[in-house]
Amino acid sequence: MKENSSRIIVDNYLKTRRKAIDVSEWYDILWALRGLGAKPRDFIVELGAGEGFLLDFLKMKGYKNVVGIDIRGDGKKVIRMDLERNYPPQADYYIFQHFIEHINQKRAIGLLKYCYSKGKAIIEVLPGHFVNDESHIINHYEYEDVLSLVAKISPKFYVIRPDIASFANPAVRDWLLILSKKRISARQTFSFAGKVLLFGFKTYLKLLLRIKEKGLEGFLCAQ
Repeated sequence: MKENSSRIIVDNYLKTRRKAIDVSEWYDILWALRGLGAKPRDFIVELGAGEGFLLDFLKMKGYKNVVGIDIRGDGKKVIRMDLERNYPPQADYYIFQHFIEHINQKRAIGLLKYCYSKGKAIIEVLPGHFVNDESHIINHYEYEDVLSLVAKISPKFYVIRPDIASFANPAVRDWLLILSKKRISARQTFSFAGKVLLFGFKTYLKLLLRIKEKGLEGFLCAQ
């Protein structure tokens, strides 16, 4: 039942968002939470949560104690808060999915340091490919930029790797970054990574089939 429900959420997201491949990042984040040993009762906060699609997905996967924060939050599922001026509540895990590239970088470092000091770990997704978006302070991060970011936070353990979508299409590479106070379980990491990788290829194949069926222009207009 949970899997079917989460599948519906994924399908709806694929239908309503232009960047359909981004949904694979949800599985990257889920892999990270499981690898870190996150429990269903743990408090998880997503910064820059938007409309809360990821929150819905994580709830369907068993993480019920999740909340989002966004400057345009609805005040119910997503708390309305300006993170340029305020700090999030204390939590076990913090998620930054395509968030820090939208804010002042000095402030971004401050938020990352604060969240790392308060929680067990931070899971972050950063753009690794050039993004022509006026809302971006930084268009993309090279590997050296991610290393520099890690050095400024000085976590006990960290993981940097391309996100799953990158294995299907290097042109849309993003980075998955985990900053942790606890070592990530290798057993959990490798047992779940195969499932994530398979989903990434399936998602990309689905995207290509839609483009082939409708043509690129028709596909983009339908998103």
